[in-house]
Amino acid sequence: MIKIVRVSCLFIFIVTNSYAQLVNGEQSIKINGTRLFFDIQGKGKPLLIIHGGPGLNHTYFLPYLSDLSKTNKLIFYDQRACGQSAIPSADSVTLKFLNKDIEEIRKKLKVAKLRIMAHSWGAILAVNYAIQFPDKIEKLILCNPSPLSHEYDVQMAAFMKENTTVEDSLARAKIYHSSSIEVDNFEKLMKINFKASAYDRQHIEKIDLNIPDNYLQSSQVLMMGLQKDLKTYNYYSKVKGFRFKTLLLAGQYDGIPLASIERLQKLIPGAKMYTFDKSGHFPFVEETDRFIAVVNDFLKKN
Repeated sequence: MIKIVRVSCLFIFIVTNSYAQLVNGEQSIKINGTRLFFDIQGKGKPLLIIHGGPGLNHTYFLPYLSDLSKTNKLIFYDQRACGQSAIPSADSVTLKFLNKDIEEIRKKLKVAKLRIMAHSWGAILAVNYAIQFPDKIEKLILCNPSPLSHEYDVQMAAFMKENTTVEDSLARAKIYHSSSIEVDNFEKLMKINFKASAYDRQHIEKIDLNIPDNYLQSSQVLMMGLQKDLKTYNYYSKVKGFRFKTLLLAGQYDGIPLASIERLQKLIPGAKMYTFDKSGHFPFVEETDRFIAVVNDFLKKN
């Protein structure tokens, strides 16, 4: 029997009524029929931050991206059925709805074009949005982007097997064979996987994944809603049409093949690429200062 225990979380302020604008602070806003949770920080031009997963939430970026808020208004949000956002029906958790959420956020920000930074799985979402709304993008940053097809799945699985320690394999097996899975065990399992894609495995322990107590329910909805979209896809040919400035960020020790990101650089006209030589899947955690400097430099340039 699967058991979920409640974890306590402290939040500053959550707006529960229909709120028309996006202002600094934590708030819950109705977007396309469901409530999304936002954490907005800083001042300057908006930068929409799209988290990975599917099933994670914005909290793992914090506090590592905080220095970006000195010159940018950071728009963190939890995708539908993720984190503190509401869990709608599975038929409304598709790439189509997730794209519409981003477009609605753009409208609420009252900007003609978005600047977006997407991490990991978030790159799939950001690329889909860019394909559908190419004239609504000013700048795009893809940080450790998941491959845009399944071509690299076998290579990534082999990397995980080779870089997972015996101790972590035993710890994972112990959790899988326990009679109940508690919320903190979900985080333990994720961190075991993330350690394989790190320059320094100790850095992973610093990340706050903040897994909510409804994680099992939300992950089931995500799997049901996205399974058709993610069963077979290949977006590489479509990125050739991008005409906005694009920055690709990679970690030398990431389980995502460097070749898959280099491929994007060749396909996207004018795309720039930067590789962090002492990072894996989370360069903003492992090389925070350098990461902030690279991103700020890209955002400041015309």
